[in-house]
Amino acid sequence: MKGTSEDIRRIITQADMLLIGIGEEFEDRLAMKNNRQYEELCQWKEESGQHWLTPYLETFFLHKIGSGVENALKNLLTKVQDKDYFVVSTCMNGFLGESGFLKERVVEPCGTYMRLQCSEGCTESLCETTKEQIHNIVSCILGERDWEKFSMGNCPRCGNKMIFNTVLAENYSEEGYKEQWAVYTRWLQGSLHKKIAILELGVGMKYPSVIRWPFEKVAFYNQGAEFIRINEKLFQLTEELTQRGYAVSENAVSFLNDSTYFQGI
Repeated sequence: MKGTSEDIRRIITQADMLLIGIGEEFEDRLAMKNNRQYEELCQWKEESGQHWLTPYLETFFLHKIGSGVENALKNLLTKVQDKDYFVVSTCMNGFLGESGFLKERVVEPCGTYMRLQCSEGCTESLCETTKEQIHNIVSCILGERDWEKFSMGNCPRCGNKMIFNTVLAENYSEEGYKEQWAVYTRWLQGSLHKKIAILELGVGMKYPSVIRWPFEKVAFYNQGAEFIRINEKLFQLTEELTQRGYAVSENAVSFLNDSTYFQGI
């Protein structure tokens, strides 16, 4: 069914629990498409093999150009913060944390630039990224330091370089999110006989096994679930969800920045 603002307000207001998926539209790569400095850094990143830097480079430039991502997430939080919510996100840009979502109610299976790992995958090396390390990256972006000499430190176990703990790492350490994934799994188990609203925002087919397919499965098996899919291009619902699902053909970031959808919540 085509979702209306009235449908969305009703579903969110009446829900006992709220499962939220945050996907690719919140990376807002199109906003950076014609930014010369960003494109030059991407070219250097590709040539040097420093793909792991991508999450923070994107975050820096999204802040610089004034993307609506953070504001959209803040708008969402004001409507769900008093609910029993849980967020699953495939984004690695850190905007969820900056927007005020509680860490204990968020899981990021693709990782985040807020945590470091050994480039060779030593799980003992997992640690939080420091403000000083972020400052060093910013200095390189601004041309104050030499990228060739840039370092996030070395693994205390094997001595190899430290990089962001995300799926962009050649030896991604999934230990970085597994503990929180267990928390999410327990939360989800408690939704079986509850009225749960499933809000899928901007989720494409980049990592469908993380959000898109599992969320459809939750909606299918839980007869008390109602499903909302908001996506500019991939908004279509499966046949099984047409009776309890609502589709909105709109960019999820733009949707959340349109306050008329949430009046009355």
